[in-house]
Amino acid sequence: MAHFHFQLAAERGEEPSQGFPHAIAHLAQAHANVKDAQLRLTSGRWNYRKWGRPPQPASPVGAELVMNYVPVDEETDLTLWRNLTHALGGLFCTSLSFLADGSKHIQPKYFPVGGPFRERTMTRYGVLPREAACTENLTPWLKLLPCRDVAGIGSLLKNRRKLYDSLYHSMGSHLQVTDKLLVLTNTILLVIPTGKYSKDRISRNWALEEQLGNVQGPCPSAQSSHVYVQASKSLPGGADMKGGLSLEETAGFSLSPAAPSLLDCEAKDPSGKNATISRSTLLDYPLMLYSKQKPLRLELEWKEDVKAWEPEWPLFIAHSYIAHSTGDSGSIAYEFRRRTTVPILGAPENKLQVCLFQYIPWFLRVWVHTLTLGIDGQLQPEGALALHYLPSRDRVQPTLMELCFDLPKTAKHALLTLEFQKVFLRRTEYPTDASRGEDIPAAVASVIEIFPDNITEVGKLDSTWKSIEAFPLHGVPDDVTDRPLLQLLEKFPTQHIYLDGLMISMTIPDFSMPYNVCTFSSTVVSFAFTSLLVLLVKPKPAKDAKEDKHRKLKKAAMLAVFGILMTAAAARDAGYI
Repeated sequence: MAHFHFQLAAERGEEPSQGFPHAIAHLAQAHANVKDAQLRLTSGRWNYRKWGRPPQPASPVGAELVMNYVPVDEETDLTLWRNLTHALGGLFCTSLSFLADGSKHIQPKYFPVGGPFRERTMTRYGVLPREAACTENLTPWLKLLPCRDVAGIGSLLKNRRKLYDSLYHSMGSHLQVTDKLLVLTNTILLVIPTGKYSKDRISRNWALEEQLGNVQGPCPSAQSSHVYVQASKSLPGGADMKGGLSLEETAGFSLSPAAPSLLDCEAKDPSGKNATISRSTLLDYPLMLYSKQKPLRLELEWKEDVKAWEPEWPLFIAHSYIAHSTGDSGSIAYEFRRRTTVPILGAPENKLQVCLFQYIPWFLRVWVHTLTLGIDGQLQPEGALALHYLPSRDRVQPTLMELCFDLPKTAKHALLTLEFQKVFLRRTEYPTDASRGEDIPAAVASVIEIFPDNITEVGKLDSTWKSIEAFPLHGVPDDVTDRPLLQLLEKFPTQHIYLDGLMISMTIPDFSMPYNVCTFSSTVVSFAFTSLLVLLVKPKPAKDAKEDKHRKLKKAAMLAVFGILMTAAAARDAGYI
């Protein structure tokens, strides 16, 4: 897994400094009411069982846009959303303009789908599940970086084949607007298959050059540039750097070159016991120590074949699926499953509050009275759910569903079910590949622990990064708390879990009937036109002058009738009749 994190900042209200993209500065100036905008383009699905907890929320397949803005009135807010989708669509070569349709976006009221709610702001959320992420999106994204893919960490993105042959690829841009600053954060999350797999053993000798390439020093415009290698405790045996720092565990693999510094994250138990939990260790490679003559060539070699290891899971793994589907109805199931080996922090008597955000397209009519909740096989009463529901309007507005329920810490499984009815679509409302089915955007879930005096997001613990042995650059010690990526990992923002995007088969009419009608009508018209043409063109000998004159008048009348009919048909097609 590889996670790229680029952060750029500029003062607001002035000409952006060198390195900050002018296109983003002008976009923020043109949309002054927008305080936060997030765009993600994703291909593939994140596998929590195989890959563990992602460093950032793993977005679903397609394009996702979240806008946090200062509301004015309904018409002005819709215009702001429409203009932003058009601007970002043109900037990143995407089809975001389809989100301008009112049936393609929703306004959450309680669930902070794009992050914590800001004071006196509102959120709009839109998803295009069919949007594909490809190189035409990566090229404008790279133009937002000061050195693009020429120097620095961005040079690892030159190998387009490796990027788009990955099992999971998520590319995002996040614009934050404050009173004084514009902050742009660009991220890419990749899962690249490495090594050779067998039934019970793995050979994972890994080299950065083979996967993405080498890093030949930092970008000249970067104030701080680092490459981190995360050594999780779930790895067999920890790590041993050749001639450098080593972890406490017995080494099962070796990593070269030696890491100049080693960072360890300590998290405290929020229950008040002040218990310290070491979450992970990072091997830090400052790019200022490397150059074109001395590139960074990371290589990992296993000392022996090891059995498959299990990554660190989140507290809950959530999935959604179509429980059953018929020609006119069906049901959706949301499943939350806790792994018993994952330790639960805090007091055992505390509860977990699970919240779910889902917006469902208008062509599925949801029956809220069929919403049921089961915990460990026990059906819960109706009052166990706190629900905010906004019904859909055909071809105008999708369904919005925000709900929360309490879950005991000892619970291992929870299941939500919801029934719906399918709407019969018009012929022109079906996609080109109607047999493929219609997409339902992925739901978003969060797990919150309820303490006696407050509510804390699970995973968002009191944690800090501590430098075990840091290498001072140019004689000035580096403050690890100022690095953006470490601040992101400290906050541990993966409390949002994206469930599976769904696909539903709709009732499909016989699309061959319009073709049959057109074919039959064209055949009848062709026979009639041919017969008329023969009567008008084919000469016949006339017996006298009177008969010849009568025949000419008959032909003129037939031509006039034919012309009137053709003019009427053309006027009807143009909408004049």
